[in-house]
Amino acid sequence: MVERLFSRDVQLRWVGPQLTRRVKRHNAVPLGFADGYPYLLTNEASLRDLQQRCPAGVQMEQFRPNLVVSGVAAWRKIAGKCFALRCDF
Repeated sequence: MVERLFSRDVQLRWVGPQLTRRVKRHNAVPLGFADGYPYLLTNEASLRDLQQRCPAGVQMEQFRPNLVVSGVAAWRKIAGKCFALRCDF
């Protein structure tokens, strides 16, 4: 049913009753939705595509990116590419 909404294979996952997880090296520190890597790269075109498919309002901030790419086709794999960064503060 969810696949029809997105027109592709997707998975809906339940995180369980506790919204925290632990990292082996710092087991005493609870984490919530911690990222596995120091950078989260998102794509503006992919967000626009998702906004058209999803009836709920989806905003970029919900993905908590620290790098946002523009000028790339939606859902294009960009891993391993070289980037020039421009900072707009």
